[in-house]
Amino acid sequence: ARQTSPPLKFPEVDLIFHLVALYFDKFQLCIKLLHRPSFERSIYEGLYICNRGFGSLLLTVCGLGARYSEDPRVLIEGEGELSAGWK
Repeated sequence: ARQTSPPLKFPEVDLIFHLVALYFDKFQLCIKLLHRPSFERSIYEGLYICNRGFGSLLLTVCGLGARYSEDPRVLIEGEGELSAGWK
């Protein structure tokens, strides 16, 4: 029997763009893995909603960007700053 994956859970749209900006501004400085204009355009177009592969990539980028964020929404409730990005 084929096992189905649970649905992906995304942050609020404003937080997505905040975390993506942090990823590009802080994390992806030396090695350019993603083309920022194309990646951001795909988010605006909602590709993450209908394409699980892109949605998974977006969550990875958000998790990496969250390490640089001071927004409390990136933290696991009741945990400290080391939980940033794990939620």
